[in-house]
Amino acid sequence: MRKKSSINQTLFLAAIGLAVTTPQAAQAQLATDVQCTGCVQSSDIEDGTISPLDLIPGSINTNTIANLSITGNKISGGAVTGAKIANSTISPAKLIPGSINTTTLANSSVTGNKIADGVVTSAKITNGTVLLEDLNQEVIDAINAGGGGGGGGVTHTVDCVGATGDFTSIQDAVNAAGFDDRILLMSDCAEDVVIEDVDGLVISGDESNTQTQGGDHTLTGSILVDFGDVEIEYLTVTGSSGPGIWFHGNSDGSVTGVNSNSNAGSGLLVNLASTVGIEDSIFTNNGTGSYGAGIEVANASKVIVQNSTMNNNGNDGIGVFRDSFAYVTGSTLNNNGIESNFDAGFQVAHHSSVRSTNNTATGNGYAAIEIGGQSFFRSDGGDTFTAANDTCDFSGSGDCPVAIDVYRQGYVEVRGNSTVNGGTQDAAAQVFHQSLFEFRDTVSVTGDVSLGQIAFVRARSGATFAGGMLGCNNTTREGPGFSICRDQVNFP
Repeated sequence: MRKKSSINQTLFLAAIGLAVTTPQAAQAQLATDVQCTGCVQSSDIEDGTISPLDLIPGSINTNTIANLSITGNKISGGAVTGAKIANSTISPAKLIPGSINTTTLANSSVTGNKIADGVVTSAKITNGTVLLEDLNQEVIDAINAGGGGGGGGVTHTVDCVGATGDFTSIQDAVNAAGFDDRILLMSDCAEDVVIEDVDGLVISGDESNTQTQGGDHTLTGSILVDFGDVEIEYLTVTGSSGPGIWFHGNSDGSVTGVNSNSNAGSGLLVNLASTVGIEDSIFTNNGTGSYGAGIEVANASKVIVQNSTMNNNGNDGIGVFRDSFAYVTGSTLNNNGIESNFDAGFQVAHHSSVRSTNNTATGNGYAAIEIGGQSFFRSDGGDTFTAANDTCDFSGSGDCPVAIDVYRQGYVEVRGNSTVNGGTQDAAAQVFHQSLFEFRDTVSVTGDVSLGQIAFVRARSGATFAGGMLGCNNTTREGPGFSICRDQVNFP
């Protein structure tokens, strides 16, 4: 079962079988006030004359515990040990609710060093029996530092050259880490790291604690997060034979201040129903092998990209495919891909969608925006989409880089104060295959728009259009491949 980062770490102590409840408002008569013959004294326990095996069921009963004749301060050091708990001589069934309460824990009669390795296991934790307010700090520290992995915000340092640090590889640190732990690089490393089913883990290259983009150290290799919740921050990732960073299989996480470059695959791949937030990061020169985008989002995944750079990648700046979604703001997507591969700044296909605000996409191989396969792109304002300059004849052959390409029932809507520029060849947009291009508000479109095969273009009031409509037929509604243009402003 997958761990959640919101798990209450304080449940661990219940593994020793203690049922901790709210402290009683007042204690009954203490053992020091009780005079009896044949009572079990703390000295009997201390010198070993009476062991747990010597107790007859019922000899310590509800009456004995209820009147507090045996209290925490009557248990001498070592009398209740991890070994006695581990071998079940004292089992949870022998404890009456309230018999060991916050008062007992507070005076340290049961401390962390009395708990043997392996005694506290997930199988022994019951819901809510031990709460944070019931634990003294010594017990909390002992649990956090105990065997069986980290947890509770422990920092593991990694020095891959072996000079300092807790580990000499990131993978070893990952294997030892628990939820909410942090792995801090203290040197460059070369390895492929796999993180499976770990929540709340942070991997950081920010040794200097300056939060600089790309961090202080470089990982030559890759990071794969499979069914986990992981934050990757202030680190350079390069030289992977596939994606540089890969969130896979219903994973969540964030990428902050990262520089992912020169990887054979995409700089960042978010796949199979994963969700990732990306901020202040750089994805450049990826796709040196097969397909590679700055950021690739696929198969029902989602990303939010803020203030990041996706330039000079082998294929697309950001590719969003197969029922996926991206919200991109304050970012640049320039000079990605080549025209012959139909590469673009934004590539959106297969029932996917993108929202864009205050981004710049220019100089990309085939288009600043390429939308198809029943997908949707909306610019909410502040965007600049410019075709890569070319000497081609857009009004003649039509074989040119364009600012916007819409095909196969794609839909592009440009709003606000965004601009669309067709470059030196005036190729503002190309709309085909039952697709729609609409611009409105104070949007400015410079260059020609080419239409074909039942395309629809609409300019709403307030928008400006400086160009021509190529292949548009406003009157004829017959024959194959007719196109419709409607305007609330006058097309030239």
